Amino acid sequence: MRSILVAEGSVLRRAEIASVFDRCYRLIPAASAEELLPLVEEFSPDVLLICQEFAGKDTLLLVEKAKALVPHVIVIVVSECGDMDFAVNALKSGAVTVMTGVPSPDVLYSSVAGKIPPDGDIGGTDMPWKIKGC
Repeated sequence: MRSILVAEGSVLRRAEIASVFDRCYRLIPAASAEELLPLVEEFSPDVLLICQEFAGKDTLLLVEKAKALVPHVIVIVVSECGDMDFAVNALKSGAVTVMTGVPSPDVLYSSVAGKIPPDGDIGGTDMPWKIKGC
């Protein structure tokens, strides 16, 4: 099963993420910045879904370090504001996508599944919470 390491914040809440991904991806929550890198090293996740505010000014440093530990990890950063400088710096740090605002479940799922489909790819445009199994 593919795995997503979740570093939550105001625009990313674990319960909301679980409702979208729980059936098709293994979710690994990171409660703090100190916990994030050891989890990256231990689980070698397929995706790192991180909120801009997770570690404040150090969020992009964590992204760089996570990519150094697990080069294949796909990093998606979610930012509450549409700060273009932050988005550019996030991409330079190794993020493949920067989402602004509060993403809907469909948008969040499409962003992740478009980069790394769940095991047993369901194909089509249906969202996994609308169908049985993944």
